[in-house]
Amino acid sequence: SKLYYSRLQNKVDLLVWIAISIIITTLFIKDDLINILVGNEFYESSNILVAHIFASIFSFLGIASSKWFVQEGLQKYLLYRSIWGGILNIVANYFFIQKYGAIGAAYSTVISQVFSSYVFNVFQQRTRHIFIMQSITLLAPLRYLKK
Repeated sequence: SKLYYSRLQNKVDLLVWIAISIIITTLFIKDDLINILVGNEFYESSNILVAHIFASIFSFLGIASSKWFVQEGLQKYLLYRSIWGGILNIVANYFFIQKYGAIGAAYSTVISQVFSSYVFNVFQQRTRHIFIMQSITLLAPLRYLKK
């Protein structure tokens, strides 16, 4: 129903804005956070934290869509996207860690999150609706500029 999808869109929007808030906050406190948690000798790891934190947008998109998958009886697609994301992460780690080290592992995580939580949904006809909703959320700044 229209109300169901309107509420779902609002939920997806909210979760992504929470992720964006976490990203912005992390960007401002990353150096101090690393220093407090693990010490100044790990200062360089703040770049790894920043790379990882960008995966949160897609992680939150995945969380928001998971309930939709269950409500729509599409649990098998949750399994497929998890398997696909895991395989992609392993393959990307194999190449990126060799070339870039620890930051490569962070990049692999971001890439696998993007593909498993978002891009996966475009390839299945039954999941395209949630892909469109996720895309609308990712394009939210443009939606608000039109108003």
